[in-house]
Amino acid sequence: MPFFEEIGKKITDFGQTAVEKTKSSTESIRLKNMIREEQRHCKELYQQIGELYVQQFGSHPEPVFAQMIQEVQNSQIRIQSYQNQIQQTKEFASSTGDSVVCQQCGASLPANTIFCNQCGAKVESPATWTCPSCGKTLSVEFAFCDQCGQKRP
Repeated sequence: MPFFEEIGKKITDFGQTAVEKTKSSTESIRLKNMIREEQRHCKELYQQIGELYVQQFGSHPEPVFAQMIQEVQNSQIRIQSYQNQIQQTKEFASSTGDSVVCQQCGASLPANTIFCNQCGAKVESPATWTCPSCGKTLSVEFAFCDQCGQKRP
């Protein structure tokens, strides 16, 4: 019987070692997750500090920040330009009859849509069209743009 007792003791020792290693591993994972959460929180705070600094001192920054602030301002200009291009694309698609824009949420929808598939609002047919040449908004009663003479699509 001493043989089986020895095997039992080894199995018990192995089991206890495995449990200890599992506890240690679990604790390490928990601590690593806590570290990651704190790092994420620091990044959020750094971002808030940076945004606040640009808002308050962006027009007269410290020299060490001047280039970065200029890059932020240039990016904001590009973002606004891209947003304008998106809006013009939506308006153009709407004016050509290919699609309409939901007045409630701004979603681009297929022509002849009755209800918006994004917000559920009733889609009104546009009473205007946008000239693809000069961008002027005109009544659907106009067949030609009175600004540049472009024919309505």
